[in-house]
Amino acid sequence: MRNGGVPVPIVVLGVAAALAGVGLPREGRCDKRNTVWGYEAKTMPKGRAEIEYYLTGETKRLAPLTNPDGSLRVDADGKPLRSGWGWSTKYKHQAEVEVGVTDRFDLAFYTMFSHTEGAPSAWDGYKVRARGMPALRGEWPIDVVFYLEWIQGVNYFAFEEKVILQRNFGDLFLAFNAVSKQKGEDWGKEWVYELAPTLALGYEFGHYAALALETLYKVEYGRGEWSDSGFWVGPTVSVMTGPVWLAVGGMYQPTHSPDFARFQVRAILGVFL
Repeated sequence: MRNGGVPVPIVVLGVAAALAGVGLPREGRCDKRNTVWGYEAKTMPKGRAEIEYYLTGETKRLAPLTNPDGSLRVDADGKPLRSGWGWSTKYKHQAEVEVGVTDRFDLAFYTMFSHTEGAPSAWDGYKVRARGMPALRGEWPIDVVFYLEWIQGVNYFAFEEKVILQRNFGDLFLAFNAVSKQKGEDWGKEWVYELAPTLALGYEFGHYAALALETLYKVEYGRGEWSDSGFWVGPTVSVMTGPVWLAVGGMYQPTHSPDFARFQVRAILGVFL
């Protein structure tokens, strides 16, 4: 799969959508995504399955040209050379298969690819995820989901944990994800720790459309120092027809941390089987 080609997961999803029809019962759609950066407190129902394709674009501000000692290169007037300023976008592709084991527990498997503008795609690894709910939705005042993920990269491995909390007020919902990640780079020789909580406020228009405002905060610790913290905010919209749903969200980082992307866009296409 190279830049400019049609990603294989899109073809797979299209075939699945054509075969799936439109007759799934309402309860078979319980894991439709109304948010793309964080999760809602729900799992795939028992015996149901779904495939999803993620496409994420991350646009980062490139640093200006520097000298070997790290100082900025300047012109004859002492002003920084602007030829080094620019933007770079990285595209991440992810295909997922998700299966409901019980009505409160599901499993998922992901495979990951990525490429930067002008470069061919490369395989990034795979992920295995488990989610569990201590109680069915609506039984407690706040719905709770525990999330655990193993990530196997090309030359690293990582663990990611989430506690997902959600409260619904009719069609209005508020969802918070407490997220931590531990990444063993160079096969565990170097460790990077990440905190990345999300918060979403959204409204469902029936079961077939939703609009949300999402926020994301991220900070990392590695090699003995903390990164700058980044904060993003932006809208997400989702629609559904038959067994197929699509959620698209965009985010902007007003904190302008150079360690992270300034703009992020994500689209998730899902098909219930």
